Amino acid sequence: MFTDYLRKIMPTKLLSQDSDFFNKTFFSKKAFTLVLLFTIVGFILRIYRLSFLSLWVDEYVYTRILQNVLEGSGNIGSNKHGLIYMLIALPFVKIWGMSEFWLRLPAVIFGAGCIPLIYLLGKRLFNKTIGLLSAFLGMISLYSIYWSRVVRNYSSFEFFYLLLILAFLYAYEYQSDKKDTFWNKHKLNKKFLILFPIALGVSILNHQLSVFFLFSLLAYSSIMFVVNFLTKKFPILKNKYSIIAIPGLIFFILLLTPFALENVIRPFFLIILPEKAVNFIIPNWERILGFIEDPEKRFFVFDVYFNVLTYDFTILHYLGFLGLISAFLFNRKAVAFFFAFFVFPFLLMSFIFREPYLPRYLIYIYPIFIIAIAVGIMSIVKGIVHFLPNKNNSGFIPNILTLLVFIVTYFLSPHKEVMAMIKTEQHGRIIPKELSNWSFTDWKQPLAFVKKHIRPSDKIISTVSVAPSYYLNRDDVIHFRQRKYDTKKKQYVPMDDCKEGQECAYSVNGFMNIVKSNKRGWLIADYYFDNVMTDPRAKDFAIKNLDYYFNLSVDGSVKVFSWDHDIPRKHRNTVLIELGKGAKMASNEMNFSISNLQDVQNPQLRIESEGIDGKDEAFAIINKKHQVLIPPNDALGRSYSVTPIDKSWLKQGQNTLQFGYNQKTKDFFKGYVIYNISL
Repeated sequence: MFTDYLRKIMPTKLLSQDSDFFNKTFFSKKAFTLVLLFTIVGFILRIYRLSFLSLWVDEYVYTRILQNVLEGSGNIGSNKHGLIYMLIALPFVKIWGMSEFWLRLPAVIFGAGCIPLIYLLGKRLFNKTIGLLSAFLGMISLYSIYWSRVVRNYSSFEFFYLLLILAFLYAYEYQSDKKDTFWNKHKLNKKFLILFPIALGVSILNHQLSVFFLFSLLAYSSIMFVVNFLTKKFPILKNKYSIIAIPGLIFFILLLTPFALENVIRPFFLIILPEKAVNFIIPNWERILGFIEDPEKRFFVFDVYFNVLTYDFTILHYLGFLGLISAFLFNRKAVAFFFAFFVFPFLLMSFIFREPYLPRYLIYIYPIFIIAIAVGIMSIVKGIVHFLPNKNNSGFIPNILTLLVFIVTYFLSPHKEVMAMIKTEQHGRIIPKELSNWSFTDWKQPLAFVKKHIRPSDKIISTVSVAPSYYLNRDDVIHFRQRKYDTKKKQYVPMDDCKEGQECAYSVNGFMNIVKSNKRGWLIADYYFDNVMTDPRAKDFAIKNLDYYFNLSVDGSVKVFSWDHDIPRKHRNTVLIELGKGAKMASNEMNFSISNLQDVQNPQLRIESEGIDGKDEAFAIINKKHQVLIPPNDALGRSYSVTPIDKSWLKQGQNTLQFGYNQKTKDFFKGYVIYNISL
């Protein structure tokens, strides 16, 4: 009885073409033309204003390698993580030079190339209409477009992983009604069986997370092996899925055995895979169980990946979940594919192989969820078609329904967010943090000023040394950072000591010695200057002993300091409070003490500032509730202002002072900075 039920829900053809009336529409007949159009539009969306944003931290990894290769001092194979990307990028930068555009162009090409591959996969699993709708969704996905515009291997990872899946399906689920040979009888394709391991190797060269394909392959083969065994289609030894499923079952048993895990599995995989890839395969069960037992950490990684699904296609993501379930309406065996190649790796990454856990690491299986959204949409349409009086109509009604599907899908997609991202005039976080944890820092504008005024003998110090190294074409930039995160101790610790005879800013004394022993120099700092990576004493020394350039960064994301011992300093600073340029609109609270309030007569707040050009732009808050406006600067540059303070606002002992920026003010030059304060 159970086997009869399985036969009913599992048709003979795994990847049958659903021959409903949508296959006869204009869209189905023009599928090739439409996919080409989607690919061209997707390419335009990915390449538009590609060079506007400065390179961000991880982009410099490939940039520096390519730069060294062009200069003859490096090896392109020094970083195997993303080797394919760099091989594609190398001729572009060699012919047209190192620029954001040419460095990012391969990502655009791979990202746009994913669109026809998504179509092929959707068509292969279901039908042309679902393939077209999937390609359309891939064209306008905010998440996919974003990761197709950076000098990283994520779009190429997505591209080659899709090729890998297609190679597997064409090899192992070959569509043939002939049974004249062993290969046709078992639905195998010899040519793709040869190409399949090559596709796997290339995908692993793009990103080590490709090893998750092995888990998906085992899961898929196990499901199909059990189904074929229970339905008695093939004996165990003649079942093509048993070749993978039975060793896979043994592999999983060994994974659960600590002795075998360390003494059998790990040594074997270290022979054929890099150590980082092996660490993904070999789970640390003690650590995993610790996470599961901790309520705060149990679902943390799951939420990171789940947010990608919910923040990209917002409302449409519900239809993705519907599609994962309703796939059986079109092709019941595709449910096994969805589970093995999307749900299973999603759960593995969320609860077993939890590190690293960043939104971008879902990119390789995200196209499958896009196809699930298309399936969910078409399952609703299929329900509507069921109630139509003339289901065999191959003319007007199918075409109108298909057109409506694309129109509604477009308006429910993140098309406005996509246009806002590619048209942005500001750096910073250009998409929700749920889709990318990175924020672009505008290095180009301030470093253009530095480049005009720098001398060959000047010392350059930077919180992100690769940025000025690239934009200033200098390979002698000194790294400014006094703390690092120790992954073993799970806390921030001091940086390692400098090597003997080396100038470095890994300690307060090291930084101070560079400034004191060199005639001229520059400190160029991003947000690392204000976080735990910088020792407060080093920050204080920079503020008090270096000259600060206020207007070099429009969004305030980069601070530029300099020193020149041959020129006497005009100004002295005690603080550096910059507000209003970026996201920071209020300062931290500062404490000051009044020992004898009775002796205070006519209290005044005296401030040296720059950039206050409106009467209501800047204000101070005393003791959290009393607000006073700070007068505008009376000239270009720095100037002092004196503001009377009501004595009743003050109190004996500890008091607080905080500064704010009025976002509603009419301020042509955004933001202001405070250098000195006295009360």
